[in-house]
Amino acid sequence: MTMPFTLVVPEERAGERLDAVLAALIPQHSRSQIQRLIKDGRVAIPGVRGIKASLPVEAGQQVQIEIPPPAPATAEPQPL
Repeated sequence: MTMPFTLVVPEERAGERLDAVLAALIPQHSRSQIQRLIKDGRVAIPGVRGIKASLPVEAGQQVQIEIPPPAPATAEPQPL
């Protein structure tokens, strides 16, 4: 189960693409991972419809994001 959290766009990031801003604010996730979250509908901005990675953000805008837990790694046996 994941808990959504909210980030606030800093003033110096106003006008930048949503995916670039989120990648900068959440450095443990790559920009392509952020783009996948946006495409999967796991990113929301109150009052904004049709969120895309290229959406320019505004200073002070709240961005709600839900990051699912990583899939458990499974070891696959290899023939010897």
